Amino acid sequence: MDTLPKQFSSMSMSDAASRAPVRRSPRMTLPLPPDVDRNPRLQFYGVAVSEEWLRKYGEDHMILDGQKRNDLTLIFHAVNVLQRLTKIQDLAVEATSYDPVTFPDISPWDDGSVVVLAVCSTEWESYKCRPSQRKVDKLARLTGQTPKWWVDFNPPSYYM
Repeated sequence: MDTLPKQFSSMSMSDAASRAPVRRSPRMTLPLPPDVDRNPRLQFYGVAVSEEWLRKYGEDHMILDGQKRNDLTLIFHAVNVLQRLTKIQDLAVEATSYDPVTFPDISPWDDGSVVVLAVCSTEWESYKCRPSQRKVDKLARLTGQTPKWWVDFNPPSYYM
């Protein structure tokens, strides 16, 4: 049978170019950190938050049914909610080294790291997919933190 059924006879193919383009917010203007060529460690752009803040945010945005949630569940939920509210698809939980001067109000994790909610990194694939300024501004408002570049807690050998 070489012919299409009758119900398909009125269909036509459309040219993809004739469709209206999908409007995307422009990527945020974000210069790479000045020492990116000299620093062997990956760097992340985002906001630093405490473990306590993440747990509390997760708890505040979870429907509690009388069950106690563990810390990991609350933290995962917090990141999930932030990702949904900001529409930052690649929001990642990364880590930077604790410094009491930089983080006077944040306690480090047991390994000496601090959580960074990263929107991109200095890796080219991540950097070129960075979100719009509007989305990053919303993340900053929700966390009460100013985004900046953070040096990765893990050494380069961690990724090999």
